[in-house]
Amino acid sequence: MKKKILITQNTFTNYQFDFYEILKKYYSVKIYFLNRKYNNYNFFYNKNNNDFFFEKHIPLKKLIKKEKPDLLFFGGINHLKLISTYNDLKKINIKYFFWLERVSDNFVKRKYYELFYKKILSQASGILAIGKEAEAFYKKFNKKTFNLQYCINVSKYNTEKLVLKNKINFLYIGQFIKRKGLEEVVAALNLLNESERSQIKFTFIGEGPFKKNLLKTQKYQKNIKVVKFKNRSLLMQYFKRNNVFLFPSLYDGWGVAPMEAMISGLYLIISNQCGFIRSNISFKKFNRVISPTKDEILKSIRFCIKNKNKITTNGKKNHYIIKKSLLNAKLNVKRLNLFLDKL
Repeated sequence: MKKKILITQNTFTNYQFDFYEILKKYYSVKIYFLNRKYNNYNFFYNKNNNDFFFEKHIPLKKLIKKEKPDLLFFGGINHLKLISTYNDLKKINIKYFFWLERVSDNFVKRKYYELFYKKILSQASGILAIGKEAEAFYKKFNKKTFNLQYCINVSKYNTEKLVLKNKINFLYIGQFIKRKGLEEVVAALNLLNESERSQIKFTFIGEGPFKKNLLKTQKYQKNIKVVKFKNRSLLMQYFKRNNVFLFPSLYDGWGVAPMEAMISGLYLIISNQCGFIRSNISFKKFNRVISPTKDEILKSIRFCIKNKNKITTNGKKNHYIIKKSLLNAKLNVKRLNLFLDKL
């Protein structure tokens, strides 16, 4: 009989559910989502699926009594919620793991974390760290720390693309908020000359308060298109039509959209403040990793204009890099199963 894993997560996402579908080959899996929706996102899900449910305030004791799991994975909780969760966990006799993203580079935040969470993390059965950087940090608190980075089901993506002709098509997918570096992108676009603008096209897909700024820019720059949030099934066509994926976050704990872009054969211009690239530094060889500034973004756009063949070739290589890496959910789940078997 399969062991049962109960997982908490902030909200439904397509890529995470793909991971759970593969995990079900090894375990019985039940997912408990804390929120039905997440700011600026509206993912589609099958309401008749019995593997998950939405419940924001159900007590942990009641949840465990209902599901009777063998293992608990706590994701979707911010660091401040660790304390209240820990008080509940002290009363149960089940192996539990915290599934956590990296902590920012801010010195004060890291010291605060070390002071207040050392005991909580050390007494967990293990830490599931999202990326190598997070793994190195959390290992200071718990030696049973495992790098369980976000991953995707690569079989749901392909590299079929429209032929790159005169224009290079740039794509951004994500929240329209300042933390994503969009202010810097608009500033860079405003510095392009007319000849450069005629060689590129930018598509921004998402929702958020910065949308009004993008729409304003769209009015006087005809090579810019702003599109509302799309679910993955509709995003496939956008991956097919574009050549370069821009991800200029000022800070990002991970960043899933760049993984989807790579497996779809796009070249990346990506911020060095993104956890995804910081944990997979070898990807720099075939992509452009930058400081998320106006000048660096502008320089990168101009680089792509002058190197069309290179971005096409490296985009194709990206597909195979992801397929063979632990960003491939199938490979990542196998590793997780081996880790859990040893405990």
